[in-house]
Amino acid sequence: MKAAIIISAIVLFFAALGMIPISVKVAAAGKGKDFRAAVCIRILHIPAYTIKFGGGKARKADISEEEQEPKKKKKQKQKKAEKPQRKEKKSIEDIISLVKLLIEIAKKVLEKTWRYIRIKTECYDITVGTDDAAKTALIYGGVSQATSYLFTLLDETAHFRVKRKAPVNVGVDFLAAETRANVQMDFRLRLWHIISIGLGAGITYLRGMKKNGTKSGDDNKKKNKNAKTSENENTGKAE
Repeated sequence: MKAAIIISAIVLFFAALGMIPISVKVAAAGKGKDFRAAVCIRILHIPAYTIKFGGGKARKADISEEEQEPKKKKKQKQKKAEKPQRKEKKSIEDIISLVKLLIEIAKKVLEKTWRYIRIKTECYDITVGTDDAAKTALIYGGVSQATSYLFTLLDETAHFRVKRKAPVNVGVDFLAAETRANVQMDFRLRLWHIISIGLGAGITYLRGMKKNGTKSGDDNKKKNKNAKTSENENTGKAE
């Protein structure tokens, strides 16, 4: 009885662990030079890691040359200290088989991700504006059409929904000199989905490596056989 309770508790624990939601929230807002974007990874709806873009971040070009010189010298010293290692050259067949394997893994990952992922639009508000009325009209038409295609594609092929009372609008302002945007989308997976995707990719990789290893072994056997045959023929001619 105790063993059954312990096993049930372990099963329930792992089931609950697998149901933990992990989401990636993508947000972009602002206009012109003030445009900012952020990617936030959340576990159990709690922000765990955030990456921000835009908003006057320092660029490499803005750093003075005096600050860059010590870094360059350190890199040069590291390169001199490191001894060049000889790398085995791979044949064209090996490279082609590796590329095929990577494509197969990527295909497997994308198929499973697209099957499991849940996409939610929390806000989609874009107002097109430029300093030229004709240009504004052309950009507005393109953005409006692209938005329509995107929402139709997601609705037909993925688990996609729009949050209730979420603003979804593509507008135009001929008096504004810059385009304004406020887009917030949430991409969600559960922990067991991520584990399943990882296991699928790993199994595909191992199968591919095993197949490539068997193929290379057969090729080596053929080469050795041909070499022995040619040696025997040369020996017979010499006699």
